[in-house]
Amino acid sequence: MYIQKQTNGTYRVWVRRRGRSTSSTFDRKADAEAFGRKIEAAIEAGASVEYQRIKSSTLADLLHLYEANVIPERRNPTQEKQRIKHWLATPLAKRPLDSLSAMDFARYRDSRKRAGRADNTVRLELALVGRIFNLARMEWGYVGLNNPVADIQKPGGSQGRERRLLSGEFFRLYKRLRRADTGSAEGDVLATLFGLEEFQEVISRFVRPESFNLNTYLRPDNTVAMAALTQRRGALIERRRALFETIDTLNSRVCQALGLAYEHHHAVKARFARLEILRELKVRAAERLKHSESLPATVPLLQRNTRGFRFCHHKRPRMAIF
Repeated sequence: MYIQKQTNGTYRVWVRRRGRSTSSTFDRKADAEAFGRKIEAAIEAGASVEYQRIKSSTLADLLHLYEANVIPERRNPTQEKQRIKHWLATPLAKRPLDSLSAMDFARYRDSRKRAGRADNTVRLELALVGRIFNLARMEWGYVGLNNPVADIQKPGGSQGRERRLLSGEFFRLYKRLRRADTGSAEGDVLATLFGLEEFQEVISRFVRPESFNLNTYLRPDNTVAMAALTQRRGALIERRRALFETIDTLNSRVCQALGLAYEHHHAVKARFARLEILRELKVRAAERLKHSESLPATVPLLQRNTRGFRFCHHKRPRMAIF
């Protein structure tokens, strides 16, 4: 192992074992020494380290491999495709893998933050490259490849939005919610306006759960109301459970009164339906009887003939009133 300090302040390390030779550049001498010891140990252990492949490959090659092999298996690959497209347009994509260091990605992080990008955006971009480095080392044959992204400090997550809607903004947002490309934004706006806890369960059926977080949209003035609703919900659940037990007990008593087994409780409703119809018939019969008793009694006059009594059909019968 041989380490040389370059004119720009970096340290170049060369490692040669059993005809194999590799080199890399680091910002600190300690990192160069650690890399050299790691490569020497790997060569002594007989590991198949493809140093020439690492030196001849660029970051763009790994990005294309990731886009061809991993992106098609993603559930929603649109955002990662955009990040890969952005990385391919950066100068880092054209550099060899062995020349990339942690300082390069730290400078990239700082430049993106100065450009006004959110911390979460920069963090996701760096996380993508770090994941690609790990996949290349573990699955794509780039044994011994160093992951420089793991050695830098990642930016923190973006702060939650606390802005309130101004006058007239609700109607403008509501008009835009009908657009096909604002499916997730619709959930964000509705949750911001109403703070509904159950809405997260509904929206999770249509968008990815990690893209919708209700906690950052709950308004502070609704905290007490949400706590009261949670307590009331628990009381209602207990009351509903008690009602179910009462209904179950009543079904058992009804089945016993009707001579049914408990597993035939589904027939109780049919029996009750027939009893209801029978009750209506009895009531109507009683009403007709009562109505007939209130009317004066009338009987038709009969005409006697040689064959017995018969009605006079040749003319309208006369009615006798008693």
